[in-house]
Amino acid sequence: MSCCDRKPAAEIRADAGKGKDPAAKIRMDAEEDKGQAAKIRDCCAVLLRGGRSRRMGQDKALLPWGGGTFLQAVAACLEMFPEKYLSVAYGIGTGGSAGGEESGGGKGFADEKGSADREGSVGGKKADGAEKPVGGEEPAGTGQQAGSARLYGLSEDWVVLPDRLPGCGPMGGIWTALLTCKSRWALITSCDIPALGQPLLLRLLEGRGEDVDLVCPVTPDGRMHLTCALYSRTLAPQIGERIREGDFRLRSLADRCRTKRIPITDPAMIRMLTNVNTKADLALFACLRFE
Repeated sequence: MSCCDRKPAAEIRADAGKGKDPAAKIRMDAEEDKGQAAKIRDCCAVLLRGGRSRRMGQDKALLPWGGGTFLQAVAACLEMFPEKYLSVAYGIGTGGSAGGEESGGGKGFADEKGSADREGSVGGKKADGAEKPVGGEEPAGTGQQAGSARLYGLSEDWVVLPDRLPGCGPMGGIWTALLTCKSRWALITSCDIPALGQPLLLRLLEGRGEDVDLVCPVTPDGRMHLTCALYSRTLAPQIGERIREGDFRLRSLADRCRTKRIPITDPAMIRMLTNVNTKADLALFACLRFE
């Protein structure tokens, strides 16, 4: 075949998609993998397991979805990230204090330059071989949380990360992750958006920049989805200060840092941000159709 007889690129892609040209499909898949790897470079994934789900009346993370659970559905969407953390609220399932029950504030606060030193905070081992929790000393009631990700139905490449402080809500999990992660950016997602899809995540990743600290999606109703957003690791000191002051509001943080708001107008991406907090939300969610 001469150069003049070569198929147009669009026709080659069409044949690859139909399975007519296996070699072309392999090349396309390799190119897509390279493109995806470039987009997620220097970014980790942090899945917030959540607290006691009082408004739902049962553990949201374990609600069924797609042959698994809410938690597993969101985790599957984050598998493309080589560095992954499962953030678990201090004391959940172990008899300790649950997120939101205590004021938290500065009581027992670990200075991020002291006992909360990044070195050895993740991946370290205790004498018995179990994962060592962040902050050095293991808080009472968190031994189960520091165990294998298999306890939560996830693959073992997920690092289970207990909150360093109780009672700080999502901000406590985000702060712990930013003090721990190796990547410059952390993609934070909650477990109660089980329809989450990679197209939305890749859209957010495009919003990173040297002059940006936080990238969050904004839906047409004006809502900022701050538990499905990108946080720069450089925000850790500022979040620590918010916690010292007892201000655990993510919106307060977003208003005080360099936040890039990404308008989400595509209906499919808006559905990916559907948040399930109550039984009424769950009933409505079950009626929706997701592509």
